[in-house]
Amino acid sequence: MLREIKAYLQTHGQASAQMLADRFDVELETVFTWMDYLIQQGQIQKIDAPSCTDSCGTQGCAATTPSATLYRWLPRAYRPLNISITAHSTRETG
Repeated sequence: MLREIKAYLQTHGQASAQMLADRFDVELETVFTWMDYLIQQGQIQKIDAPSCTDSCGTQGCAATTPSATLYRWLPRAYRPLNISITAHSTRETG
């Protein structure tokens, strides 16, 4: 199934969690699990849903639901470097 998802994202570039759930006929939680795995592999990038604007009204904004989270295919595998950075103070003493 992961091969099919990767092929779908390669073809379409990006898709929302809900689109993937509908396309592969699975629950959103399943999509989130798959995507977490592919993110760790460096093959896709998670794009958080945009924040809502005033035009959403009192009903809330559908764009901020977890199902609106976008996933984008990365042409090359990306793995973040695990480098710890320590800040040093260079305060002058007088």
